[in-house]
Amino acid sequence: QEKKFQIFERFVGSNAFFIALASVNGWTCKAIYDSESLIGFATHGLDKEHGRYELVSLMLGHQFQGKGYG
Repeated sequence: QEKKFQIFERFVGSNAFFIALASVNGWTCKAIYDSESLIGFATHGLDKEHGRYELVSLMLGHQFQGKGYG
């Protein structure tokens, strides 16, 4: 049987929060689509402290989770 994870939204940063962080840190925000359907949001950019690029956030709509998008 496939296990499902329970998401506690109070512990997950909002997309607005990551957009604000991106504007301060010079990161890039991207909408994630499957064909014409918007399914998520991602933020990536340079971690200046460590000199490497990182995926800062990856959000998928709850109806798309567990379907192999991540």
